[in-house]
Amino acid sequence: MAKSNPPSSFLLPPSSAARLLTQAAFLLLIALVIARATMLETTRDPFEVSPGSMAYPRGLGAAGSAMLDWLAWIPVLLILVRSVIDRSFALARAGCFVPLILLGTWAALSSTWATDRFAAVVGASHFIGAIAVFLAAAQLVRSGLRLRFVAAACVGLMFVIVASGLIYRFVELPDTQRSVQERWPQILAERGWSPDSFMAKQFYRKVMSGEMVGFSASPNTLAATLVTLSVIAVGVVIQRIADRDKLGWPLLVALPLPLAALLVWYTNSRAALATPILATGALAGVALFARFLHSRRANAVVFIALVLLVVAGAGALVAYGLSHDKLPGDSLTFRWKYWVGSARLFAKHSWLGVGWGSFGDHYLAVRELVASEEIKDPHNLFVRLATELGAIGLALAIAWLAMSWWEATRSRSAVGESCETASGAGGGSGYGPNVALPTLIWTSVIAVAINVACSVDFTQDVSFTFIELMKRLLYVGLLIAAFVLVSIRSFDRQELDDRPARWMRRAMLVAMGVFLLHNTIDISFFETGPMWAFMLVGGAMIGVNAPQEQREPSRAVRVTSTVAVAIGLATALFAIVIPLMVAESKAQAADDAVRARDLRGAAGLLLDAHDSLPFANADYLFRAGRAQSSGGGGADEARATLRRAMAENPAAFAYPLALARVELLQPNPDAALVREMFERGLSLNPNDVATRLDYAQTLERFGMRVHAAEQYRIAMEKNEGLSPDEPKRLPVDEVRKVSERIDKLTR
Repeated sequence: MAKSNPPSSFLLPPSSAARLLTQAAFLLLIALVIARATMLETTRDPFEVSPGSMAYPRGLGAAGSAMLDWLAWIPVLLILVRSVIDRSFALARAGCFVPLILLGTWAALSSTWATDRFAAVVGASHFIGAIAVFLAAAQLVRSGLRLRFVAAACVGLMFVIVASGLIYRFVELPDTQRSVQERWPQILAERGWSPDSFMAKQFYRKVMSGEMVGFSASPNTLAATLVTLSVIAVGVVIQRIADRDKLGWPLLVALPLPLAALLVWYTNSRAALATPILATGALAGVALFARFLHSRRANAVVFIALVLLVVAGAGALVAYGLSHDKLPGDSLTFRWKYWVGSARLFAKHSWLGVGWGSFGDHYLAVRELVASEEIKDPHNLFVRLATELGAIGLALAIAWLAMSWWEATRSRSAVGESCETASGAGGGSGYGPNVALPTLIWTSVIAVAINVACSVDFTQDVSFTFIELMKRLLYVGLLIAAFVLVSIRSFDRQELDDRPARWMRRAMLVAMGVFLLHNTIDISFFETGPMWAFMLVGGAMIGVNAPQEQREPSRAVRVTSTVAVAIGLATALFAIVIPLMVAESKAQAADDAVRARDLRGAAGLLLDAHDSLPFANADYLFRAGRAQSSGGGGADEARATLRRAMAENPAAFAYPLALARVELLQPNPDAALVREMFERGLSLNPNDVATRLDYAQTLERFGMRVHAAEQYRIAMEKNEGLSPDEPKRLPVDEVRKVSERIDKLTR
């Protein structure tokens, strides 16, 4: 039997190089999760660059995010190295590791059949990086001391998100709204939008309504993240009170909670108003039935009851939706429409799915008419897994979550004495201010330094850079404050606190449940910052509950695992990360060339970016074809490039339409080609009213009166199926004009 981990192995004197490996791994893990959760990242720029437009600040793109994914495996490698050179170091083992690793492998394999291979590779990279966070946390968080440190990181994230949200809402937003109002004609010209277009209306509405997104892509994700972190903060407050610490400690932790609630209110997320009540009830239930829940038999009963409750609730929801063709409330009804379309998609790709990150392209062909939004995510964790990874991926995900929940909640009395309880409450950790405070400060500084390197655009003017750096300096202070308030034992004993943290652990479990509940109607899990934070907490729950004495793998197995991870990291670096950096740097240079009106140079750079990747990115070809058609090459070049884009991603709705419009710009357009491309595009998105109208007008231009009238009729039928308050629904005057066109064409 292997020796158990030393209970107080957080920061030891540098007498053991082996221990320093896992100490460094833990601090790097915490810093990476904090850094990633405090930056906004996108796989692709959501707005098209146009000639003469301004260069807006760039956030974290695909290349930088892949680099962070790669760095997430460094703690895992350090852990394995220590397991090789230190026989006393016991690796935690859990059954949930198996389906999780298989799920990551399946996600990576899905890039071979995904239509958007670029999104599949990058998305799978994010998830595999998150798996590394989960595995590393399970190995490293084996004591009350480190569990408190994880809780401190979560509280620090809450502090930073609240501060960032308040700054945006009350300082930056008024200036942004004023700027948009003053520069609206220029913004429309830069984006290539017409004033009445859907994109223009949506952009203006979101800015003027003060939509809160924080470091996320949607207000719902911000709300879900804040609620999850706030539940953990409440656990810290309860723990401080249970430990009979001075009142100032819990009060300071609780101070930002009302501000977090204010920001949740500003997000207008209805779910985020309900889940705190459920979390409060869960914590109260744990407090009332703590003795009952301590036995293994009680754990099993509660676990089975909760599983049955979840299955029954999901079944009742589906039954209600099927019988009423809707769910209670407009928001849930819209999601039901998303899920109905997704069910059709799942029926077409039941076993393999459409591939990671490819949902958005395929969904348009099966979406409900009333659900006019061209979503990239079905707003449900399990629906997305089912559609993108098929039944196999869904089964692996359910197995991972179920096994994780069982292993994180089973009574410690059934698995032996844990590091958490073994660390004791009396003697203290022995890590005084000379060790503790520098650790807290350096962790915060490293986290924000990673954030600055990845998310601050230093090509912008000095004033912008200065403001961004000042905000990061504020984040450092808030993180240090959170680490002190949660990790330091007391003002009198300024040492890292290694007392058992039962209430923090309970709150983390409830917070995980709340987060998963949000993800039945939200996209939070697939945004990397919240996903990594969830994996950190989930891995920590597995680690603190893992048996401390178990049969260890042989030295040969440890060495083999270490070498395999090292080879995998080297392969990923040279096959994915570096090519992505090269390609994305060329694509960014192409954007600058477009702004400078050098369209030929932009097209060349985009083609070079495409050819520098070992996996396809049809978007580079699409953008190159657009640049060529706008003056960066001849029509023949544009046609050839756009055909290559369609061949690489045949599910992309915009590609055939772009080729049709290139042909329409020619002196003698090929009517057959134009019709073929419009028909192909509409087969991918049959409910798009605007494209139907464009096609009808094109047919009318070619003198095909009967066919034009038919497309006008279909467009009117689709328009009638839209909700009366849908922004994409045609105005009454426009409907009247189209009806007049139909009458004229059919006379």
